[in-house]
Amino acid sequence: MYLNIQLKKAQLEIDSGLKERAANRLKNFLNAYPDAMEAREMLALLYYESGFLDMAGKYWFLTEPTHDYMLQSIKVYQKSVGYSPIQILKDLKYRGDKSGLPDYAREKLIALEVEVKAMGHAVPYKPKNAKKPINYKASFKEKVFNGCFFVVSFLCIMFLIIGVIESITWVVHLF
Repeated sequence: MYLNIQLKKAQLEIDSGLKERAANRLKNFLNAYPDAMEAREMLALLYYESGFLDMAGKYWFLTEPTHDYMLQSIKVYQKSVGYSPIQILKDLKYRGDKSGLPDYAREKLIALEVEVKAMGHAVPYKPKNAKKPINYKASFKEKVFNGCFFVVSFLCIMFLIIGVIESITWVVHLF
């Protein structure tokens, strides 16, 4: 339902000539729902019609090519990243559950991950719902931020209390 609403809004924006807004809407939607293949295909088509073959190929990469122009766009995209599986995975940033993808897309992603691991590299992204390890230690920046937040909160509360007390004493001295 939400997908259909977003796709309709994007199509209305495209029809109105607001292609950048539509592209941003679709990219944000894909960031939240990475397995929404309809949004991925609509974004790819938008880029293709706008003349950005490499970007169209990036978003058609997980779609089984049914037309020559899709295959051509995918080839342009692969050439633009130097046929690097690491760069392709970085660009795709797929953090969703692969089981929700069509077979072609799932096989394509798994093949890329296997190729990257065979090259001796780690997969360049983490799943979206990755949890902190059990032995997690806060970084220095996190400690400083938390400490500053505590100090500022404490000072605000103290100033509030002092202000209330001073207001009460001022009112008492009036009478």
